[in-house]
Amino acid sequence: MRRLWRPGIAGLHSAFSRLKGQDGQAAIVVLLLFVIVATFVLAPFLSQIATSVRKVKNEMEQRFAVIAAEAAIGRTRGDLIGGADGVSTNYTTIRPGFPATVYTITTVYTPPTVTVNDYTPIVTLSNPLTNQENPAEQPAYIDPGLAHPQLLSVPNNTGYLLRLYNVKRGEIAVNWYYSPPGNTQLGLWAGMPRNASTGAPYVPGQISSFPTDTAIDTNTSNRPNQLGPVTVDPTTDGSGGVYTIVFYNPSSTKTTAAFSPTGGTSNTWVYATAYRDYVVTATVGSVQVVVQFRQVPGYSEPPAATGGPPAYTYIWGIGNISFILNNIYSYTWLSP
Repeated sequence: MRRLWRPGIAGLHSAFSRLKGQDGQAAIVVLLLFVIVATFVLAPFLSQIATSVRKVKNEMEQRFAVIAAEAAIGRTRGDLIGGADGVSTNYTTIRPGFPATVYTITTVYTPPTVTVNDYTPIVTLSNPLTNQENPAEQPAYIDPGLAHPQLLSVPNNTGYLLRLYNVKRGEIAVNWYYSPPGNTQLGLWAGMPRNASTGAPYVPGQISSFPTDTAIDTNTSNRPNQLGPVTVDPTTDGSGGVYTIVFYNPSSTKTTAAFSPTGGTSNTWVYATAYRDYVVTATVGSVQVVVQFRQVPGYSEPPAATGGPPAYTYIWGIGNISFILNNIYSYTWLSP
């Protein structure tokens, strides 16, 4: 019977070692070849993946920047609603009548600082360019400030003085509805009538006398609670867009009826074309959000300044907002 050869343990180990050495060298060669091939084959894909990751990161950072910029725009819009004069301005107006006196009224505004997602946008406000297209002018019914207690309830021999600073050419009318019935005085002036007892313009809000300077219009016995409509033109009357309206009560205390944005003879309102346009820009690095706002009726008084000469200059602040809340309309909104 034929006997098969069976190597001993030592022979097997020797043979395995020879094979192992040969296979190990081959494996290293194969591995190196694989790495070389993989480098050439996968490199474009790895580069594409890295580019995609960077793109997503940049898009996320841009989106966070846009959110921060829009938050700053929203905060600025809130200031404009509260009555801020968004571009600090020197208004030049007159004392109506004779002798003529010129007054300069200075407004002050500092754009808000808002931080969102660790981004703090730089906010700037400017007037629209003269050659850019702007919305058409439209008159509106304006709340004369019924949040003010001195207009809501007008005591005997006192009045409430309102100033609008951005009136355009067009009609002005006033309706003052109150109870109980009785005689009252209404007046409209171009510029700022002077308080005869002080020789200075009236401080807006409650006053104790009816102005004696020449008025554009006053109420009459057949329309005791109405003014106008009369047409005004700031380019010819010296007002510079600044007009004064007085609600005066020489009899028993009058309670003023509510404002209506649609007018009505049983409500209280001022009808005028009054507004201010702004271009608001919020910048975060290379990201910009640009909005055009219209503020209606724009900056107004009262309240008067809390301090600093002259007394009739109104310095707006978060704690010192206007009694007239503005309507704000956005006409363009450009975001990345």
